[in-house]
Amino acid sequence: MSLFRTLLITIIIIVVLLNYRPDEHSVEPLHDLLEDYQEEALRSRYGDARSFNHSETRRIYNLLLSEAQKAILKSNEGTDRKAYTCSKMRFQARRYARSRDGTYQGPLTEMALQLRDGYVHGVKYLPTALRKDLSDSLAIQKPILLHTAMVVRQTYYCLAPTLSRGECPSYAFLRVVRGKGDTDILDSCMRSNKGFNDM
Repeated sequence: MSLFRTLLITIIIIVVLLNYRPDEHSVEPLHDLLEDYQEEALRSRYGDARSFNHSETRRIYNLLLSEAQKAILKSNEGTDRKAYTCSKMRFQARRYARSRDGTYQGPLTEMALQLRDGYVHGVKYLPTALRKDLSDSLAIQKPILLHTAMVVRQTYYCLAPTLSRGECPSYAFLRVVRGKGDTDILDSCMRSNKGFNDM
């Protein structure tokens, strides 16, 4: 009976953590720029055949990031709106580029990449989030699970992007858990990891 109770409590906690939606500081994205990076818009511009090898996949990804950088830098909006929009654009560019990679057939590659993303942009930060929440809870003498909830939610976003409809990594995660400012987010979202280009 105690095993059942523990399992039930664990499931309830996970459901609550997944449904917790922290404030993203009410930042409104630049909708006109985002429209150009929706999956349908990218498919109509660049095609949708799953025929690229790894080099071509990286090439299209870097091209999309370069275009995003130019569009973002032309904007006269505030840094927060540009960073939020750029974060969303990068996620869409990554999803589109991955959808064109035909190196391996079947869902195995996509599942492996989602597991990687779940670790790199989620699970990896769980110990830090737990320490931060424990520290904050002790400081104000109330239990707080903000950072832990965000890490659990981010992991879910990365493992199941289609189901969750969330970005990996999300703007809120980068701000709250990673502690990045808008300028840092803007700088990092316009660069790809060059180490993957030479694989």
